[in-house]
Amino acid sequence: MQRSQLNRNLGRDPIGSALFQSFNQYSRVHTAAGKCLDLQTQIKQNTLVWRFSRSRGFSSSSSRSPSPPVATMVREGAQRALILALLFSLAVQVIHGQEPEFSCHSLGLSGECEEVPACTCMCFKFTESSTSVEAAYFGELGYELVLYAPYIHYLHTLGKLGKTIGPPGSGAFNYYSPNHTEVPFGRRWCPGPYQNRDLHAALDLEEWAPPNFKEAFKDKLPALSELPLLILHNKFTQEWGEEPTNFIDIPTLLHLMEMLKGRYTIVYMRPYTGQHLRGYIGDNNYDVDFNDHEQIKLHHPEVHLAHELLEQHPEMADFNQLQLALHAQADAFISVLGGNAVIASYFAGTNIIYAVKGHEAENGEYHDVYPRLSPNGQGRIFQAHSYLELIDLAKEHFLEEPIVEAFSRIQRPIVDLTSADLEM
Repeated sequence: MQRSQLNRNLGRDPIGSALFQSFNQYSRVHTAAGKCLDLQTQIKQNTLVWRFSRSRGFSSSSSRSPSPPVATMVREGAQRALILALLFSLAVQVIHGQEPEFSCHSLGLSGECEEVPACTCMCFKFTESSTSVEAAYFGELGYELVLYAPYIHYLHTLGKLGKTIGPPGSGAFNYYSPNHTEVPFGRRWCPGPYQNRDLHAALDLEEWAPPNFKEAFKDKLPALSELPLLILHNKFTQEWGEEPTNFIDIPTLLHLMEMLKGRYTIVYMRPYTGQHLRGYIGDNNYDVDFNDHEQIKLHHPEVHLAHELLEQHPEMADFNQLQLALHAQADAFISVLGGNAVIASYFAGTNIIYAVKGHEAENGEYHDVYPRLSPNGQGRIFQAHSYLELIDLAKEHFLEEPIVEAFSRIQRPIVDLTSADLEM
């Protein structure tokens, strides 16, 4: 059975739906009753041990009356399904080199876990006088950059941030931390801290201060050319257990590059796990084969590929440091729904996001939250719902608008001679 078909089958019933949401190391499972179950797995002496503990007051009793036969069969069937899903999750983690075991205690953060079940993705430790906060976060990149990083950076502005811990490649995103450590745990779904738990809910901005990546990374790399830089993001992964949805197809990619290459130096970014990029860890989404890099090299060899730039710049610690350094030089961005769109929104300028399915595409986040991520909240965010709209927006904002401001960074005069000028 294909994985996508398996996912659809799992999603037809409450237990399967919960498994689908949690199958790849999710720390919480929401059942049809809305209760929260913790899933912890550990392998000891070749035995899979599973524990279910209800949070928020729903605790199981050790003394239960015998269950009816039908109920017993249902419970045992659910347990077997959970075991299969957990084994599948562990196998996936091993294949991708991710460490399935995680605990705040193993990181030396035995303090408050902020209601995260079993401390499986986020940890906080407060000193008695609250003068210093230590934190660890292993959530998906979008959650980290919209919810966690602004809170941690807010603590930094107060002088209260102590040690921070994150997955491989997280150092660049925590550049302001006085002591950041990377440990080999993968990213997984994880809520945000405190008042901002939900990525798709209204933000509480009282303790929310996004870091200024543009200022911090502006001089980390030499300019690629005299032309202004445009960053073109893409992805091609399974989404919600289904086929890729929010991606720019190859004909549209090639058209955009042909249209923009005379005005901009273009960097194309589509990192994926199979590239084995330094410090790159995906967000538990399965990559699907895509022939984009080969087609770009064939038709537009002048376009820079991000993974090749990483090889050319060994001084960059990892892929995330490279992409932040490149973004800091750019004012023009094209991205797709996901973590890459969040990154591009941090750097002011104009970010055109191709998004056809997802909460961000439907609830106004691109007009409310994303502009606030850039320095002084000056980002311009536009959403494209189709490839045609994407091309039209790129033409409107990257070709038809005056580009004096973009060229001012290289301090040279702009001469635009038309054929009529030459005849005079």
